[in-house]
Amino acid sequence: QYSNYSVIAQHIPDSNAEIENTWSIFVYLAGDNNLEGAYLTELLYMQKAILPENVEVYVLMDRSEGYSTAQRDWTDTRVGKIRHSNGGAVAVEWMYFEGVDTDTYMNTSNLDQMQEWDSGSISTLEAFLDWGMQTGRADNYALIMADHGSSLGDNSSDETSGSVLSITEIADLLKQ
Repeated sequence: QYSNYSVIAQHIPDSNAEIENTWSIFVYLAGDNNLEGAYLTELLYMQKAILPENVEVYVLMDRSEGYSTAQRDWTDTRVGKIRHSNGGAVAVEWMYFEGVDTDTYMNTSNLDQMQEWDSGSISTLEAFLDWGMQTGRADNYALIMADHGSSLGDNSSDETSGSVLSITEIADLLKQ
């Protein structure tokens, strides 16, 4: 709130792989807390944006059991790609992590196969970014992490697990 911070992370893709996007933007919404309803509103705003060609937005959304019943009231953690829509329902092509400790991901239309992930764990953020950089290969990447903004020491609290990401953990991950 009081300072201007910027973090730059660079990934050099495999030289044999074809780059499809100019930008892939990753949005990490750790909503397993009282920000759940606000994050659902943010998803609706994101899907209404008209993006330039070759820009894609990928999201990880973790929800809670106790704060909002909107958007079919799912309470697990999902990853997906934002689709443009002017509608009032969340337009995300949801995907899921297959297994708790694996980096394998699958497309699915069966929303009952989602899992609860600890969005306050650095391994979840790392898995999301790894997945995103494989799924949405791009020349440039951006990471957006929303939070309460209450301190500079942590981000992304997960009430189910009682964990939170530290700024140091996030910075160390991005350096890698």
